[in-house]
Amino acid sequence: MGVTVQDITNIDRLRTLKLVAGAGGLDRAVAKVGILDFEFTKAGMAHCTDNHWRPNEFILSTFLYAKDDPSFLTDAVKKLFLCKSSGIAIKNVFSLEIEKEAIRYANKNNFPIFVFTDESLFFEDAIILVNELIKSAHDADGAERIIASILHNDCDKMNIQRMALEINPSLCNTFIAFYIALNDQSDINRLPVLLSRWASRSSALIRHMSGLFYVYSAPGGNLADSRKILSDLCVDTGLQGKNICVGESNVQYFLYNFKKALLQCWYAAVHASITGRSRSRYDELGVYKLLFPKAETEWADDFYNSIITPIIEHDIQNGTDLLGAAMVYEECRGSVRDAAHVLSTHENTVRYRIAGIRKILSIKPDDPSFEEQLSLAVKLRRIKTKMHDDA
Repeated sequence: MGVTVQDITNIDRLRTLKLVAGAGGLDRAVAKVGILDFEFTKAGMAHCTDNHWRPNEFILSTFLYAKDDPSFLTDAVKKLFLCKSSGIAIKNVFSLEIEKEAIRYANKNNFPIFVFTDESLFFEDAIILVNELIKSAHDADGAERIIASILHNDCDKMNIQRMALEINPSLCNTFIAFYIALNDQSDINRLPVLLSRWASRSSALIRHMSGLFYVYSAPGGNLADSRKILSDLCVDTGLQGKNICVGESNVQYFLYNFKKALLQCWYAAVHASITGRSRSRYDELGVYKLLFPKAETEWADDFYNSIITPIIEHDIQNGTDLLGAAMVYEECRGSVRDAAHVLSTHENTVRYRIAGIRKILSIKPDDPSFEEQLSLAVKLRRIKTKMHDDA
């Protein structure tokens, strides 16, 4: 997860940068910050050599050397673009007019040009802020890789604890984990800034897939304020009120349960999305606690295919929607009346459709396992559909 020009503009102190050209290049990568100010350049000397600038370098300049000839600014924009620079921010202390040719060139080539609107912001401040963001993104990449290793490999408890401490050496044994599922791409694009703003001594904020793990631990073992802190995080980062789903793990008392906590909160977030809620706790998952870990196994696939696949095939061949009726029926916990209300149909129609499913599956009317099998298969479908969408 590298830093982009857009990420720089999301830094609180740098929100005052005004974009004047090159809006299509905000996704350009930024690897470092450079300064273009040749105060002692003699007249006629080239102000930018071919090998001076590095790719993905975001440039700051007052254009002091161009104060007597603003056309140098246009030349610099062209040179920086050809050197694969990320963009330029100008502190226009000499009130130079940015030539229309420079604006046209930047717009055509998606090369961002900004101007400073906050006179109190010094280059040193901008350099420090951007470098901190780049370092945070680098650290976040490492943490993301560790999280992936923990989740996808069969690690023993000691290795899990060791990797958790690699993410943050100050994590305590008593902790709780949250997963924030982000559904808005603009929120996902702001992750580098979110991660840098919420790095703290005994907590960790780590990207995973299209969301964030937030692990909160307390030196004294008191996690009573964890939910408030999570709420503060969502407010501070602009996520409050957005289309997000939050999952919460059980409280853990040993760091070697790090993987367990991550899975618990991730499953809870998926459950919240499946059930149309904004938040779920792992304790609330019911039978989903068993289904989530097994949903991608061969045994679960066999069971799923024995129930759901015949219904889908019947719907395709006959132009029906028995699967849709089954999904609503299960969501209504087997209530024919409630299902009929949701489907805007007669109760007898619901009964007829459910009976049709029994017939397709060759399950006798007096077999009490039908409702149970249908419920489990529908839950597996929700899980598989959601996991597929997230992937």
